[in-house]
Amino acid sequence: MVSVADLTKTQKKILELLSDGDRHHKNDMIRDLGKQDSEDPGKLLRVHITNLRKILNPIGQDIVCQRYNRSLYYRWVRLIGSNSNS
Repeated sequence: MVSVADLTKTQKKILELLSDGDRHHKNDMIRDLGKQDSEDPGKLLRVHITNLRKILNPIGQDIVCQRYNRSLYYRWVRLIGSNSNS
């Protein structure tokens, strides 16, 4: 399991949004995180997701980016072949 103590407030919110297993549109995530006013909200989201991936990969999980109908979606997944019980 991911240690909550190791996560920033924004990273916790991202995992909370993705915890339902559904895909979430990039723009909806930016809106839900309240980051629309930052200079480059898409880049900010990508940086947080990159850092989360570094935490999740060792425990057999990842956040995948899916392109569908010319839009980007994110989904929290467990990797196939992972020996982790997390």
